[in-house]
Amino acid sequence: MFARYLEDGHYGDDVLQAAEKGVLIPQCVLSAHWDTDDAYEMLYALATRFRIVPDPLQPFIEDCIRRTRPWDAFLHGESLFKEPCLAEMVYRRMGDYSIPVSRLQVLHELASSPDSGQYGHFVEDALVRAFADLICGMSNDWCVLLVCRLCSHYLSDPGIASLCPRALAHLMQSGEGAVSALRLMRRMWSVQRVKVVGAIAWRARMGCGMAQQYMQDMSASHPHEVSRAIMHYMWQPYIDRLSLDVLWLVVDYLRLHRAWYGLRRLFVCDAARAIRHGVFTSLVEMGKCGPLMNRVPCERPSTAHASIHFMCMRRRPPPNWWMVDVCMCDELGALSMLARRSQPIRRQMQLGRNWSRRRVAYLALQHCESGIWPALRAHEFAWRIVFGYL
Repeated sequence: MFARYLEDGHYGDDVLQAAEKGVLIPQCVLSAHWDTDDAYEMLYALATRFRIVPDPLQPFIEDCIRRTRPWDAFLHGESLFKEPCLAEMVYRRMGDYSIPVSRLQVLHELASSPDSGQYGHFVEDALVRAFADLICGMSNDWCVLLVCRLCSHYLSDPGIASLCPRALAHLMQSGEGAVSALRLMRRMWSVQRVKVVGAIAWRARMGCGMAQQYMQDMSASHPHEVSRAIMHYMWQPYIDRLSLDVLWLVVDYLRLHRAWYGLRRLFVCDAARAIRHGVFTSLVEMGKCGPLMNRVPCERPSTAHASIHFMCMRRRPPPNWWMVDVCMCDELGALSMLARRSQPIRRQMQLGRNWSRRRVAYLALQHCESGIWPALRAHEFAWRIVFGYL
């Protein structure tokens, strides 16, 4: 049978039947009639169905390139990497052009061999270009995952750092590719991750632990970028664990979302600054200031936040009592919490409300068109009666 094939290349079907029965195909059969299409079709079937290829393989691949025949199907890890010169030539040719999907599949199959990593620098630029094309053409999830796996296997750390930030951001906002993109960023430094901090924050607000860890790593070195990114989304518990530099930049955000753990960290770090920025006021309003350290308050507070701290420590209104009216306008929630535990503060709040109503009545009577105002001015004793009812 093999002799007939060596004499006439039209007996390729008999060779295929022998391969199906497990018969060992001699190398002289695999090296014959390369110039005919029938022999090429037989060798193509042997390579795809039984992973049988000529040995050595390099002359056959060069013949296929010379005759412009497809040669991807003949590249198997167990045969290709036995010939280092051939492997270098193959990877070099793959890296010279844009890699089509069929070549990506070949590279993925070759990546299963431990010897493939040493040839990654030949296809590095081509894979970086293929990754950038994710934001344009590749819409199939399996193709996206294939490119990400190849980048993770073949690219060096500088190559990973040179990946297109727009493609990374696009990938993290997709379904299947988000985890692959986050795994690629394991090999990046914070200075590269910060380019896509918005997409990482978007993923972190969905509860992705890997994205939250990246946000925590970046918060120490890039607090301004991280703070701007997290303020676009709702509060998440991981935000309380970010660096103090970030928390100081988002104090209003933490107060709005009642993030008491992050606010307590700020107060423990710098109590004076926390009082000035309203951190202590928010803790009082939420009832979370119990075990905090006692700090001597300002004896004559001039701001609402300092007055809240004074009343919390002294359990009485400040000497400049009109600051209670200021607190009632700006920080009523915290002042109400303090009034529950202090009778003098409740009394001052009641007096403030009374004088507020009297002020409104006074202004209303002044602009009244009837003759009530002249009558009250003529009978000053009536003011006591009027104010008694207000």
